[in-house]
Amino acid sequence: PNRLEYIHWPATINIISKGERVFRQRTSPLRIVAEDKYFEYLVCKKLEELGFTCEWLGIQNPKNPDIRAYFKLYPNEIFDVECTMLKRYNLHKLHADYGKFITEKRRMRFNRLLIVSYSSDITTDVIEKIQRYDDLVSIIRYKDLLQLVEQKNRGIISKQEVYIRLIQRGEIKLPETFRVNPVVKKEVVLEYLFRFP
Repeated sequence: PNRLEYIHWPATINIISKGERVFRQRTSPLRIVAEDKYFEYLVCKKLEELGFTCEWLGIQNPKNPDIRAYFKLYPNEIFDVECTMLKRYNLHKLHADYGKFITEKRRMRFNRLLIVSYSSDITTDVIEKIQRYDDLVSIIRYKDLLQLVEQKNRGIISKQEVYIRLIQRGEIKLPETFRVNPVVKKEVVLEYLFRFP
């Protein structure tokens, strides 16, 4: 879907069995989101694996920045993380993301903008424009972010080196050291298990 939909389940579900005994099972709310919002969620989780503390703002309101993140070792360096699933990241999208960053920069105390593109097709004029901005702006492909997570998880790079990579101005590229699968799974299986005393 193109819009965010919510399905809220009741706090408890009453299940009646033989003998008219009532069993209660607490459930958490189920949230169904569009694919681009799910991508924001995935990026948020990957950044947390890298040592960031993240706040997923895009789920509350699409006009908000997607993610507000700071590295635990440097809590004063606050990132505006913008995620996109467009097939081609071009100047039009860059202006929209940068405009959102500038609008919220003072209120949210952002120091830098990190753009995570699902697509590998980033136009050269975007890379050139990012270099000319006065603000600290970086762009990374999702597959490179996954590569960074894999290198950190295997102990090849430290959290400090992760931070140094992500604060580079301009395009952040990593060599393909490990095989990573950047495909966002379109199907999620939900399973609820109820136990009875």
